[in-house]
Amino acid sequence: MTAKMVLILVIGIIVGTAVCQYFITQLVSELSWHVDQGKGLARLKRKGYQTPLTRILVPIATVLILTLGSWQMAEFYLFNGGYFWLALLSFGLYLFLFIAPWINLILPYKKRFSLSFQILFNESTGTILLWLISLIRSSNRLYLDEGGVSSRPANVPLKIITIILLGLYYLSSVGLMALASQSGKRNADKK
Repeated sequence: MTAKMVLILVIGIIVGTAVCQYFITQLVSELSWHVDQGKGLARLKRKGYQTPLTRILVPIATVLILTLGSWQMAEFYLFNGGYFWLALLSFGLYLFLFIAPWINLILPYKKRFSLSFQILFNESTGTILLWLISLIRSSNRLYLDEGGVSSRPANVPLKIITIILLGLYYLSSVGLMALASQSGKRNADKK
């Protein structure tokens, strides 16, 4: 693969995750809106972030989950075999897929969502879904060279724990994104 092909591939993955996540968010938003007019999600966010304990625990849990997810993704898809060449040949753009989910740290605390923030949060939440799919489909062997000759077994229990935690975090992020989408619709209807 040439550098141009890798760059086009990585840009396609980045744009594709944002677009797919946008449609998932809109689907969840519409479904929850028709079920209970979006009141359940708003009540959950309002009651969930009022206590001082949850205001402390949510960022700590988020940082721990994202650290674990970043570490597992880097182990399986950055330092494993020839994947590091993707980072080099895409001029570092491949590393955006390892950094993007950290944008979700501000998602629970954001009050207004402009179009640029919606695109940014869809990208970061979609990247978490990409992490989940990638970790589920990855082999339980870590290759130490590009040729796939020498390998070592991966820590499978840690991989499973990471998948479960990222899945729970993804579902909560999608709920917050659906809530943001609904509040945007309500604001547009008021205008």
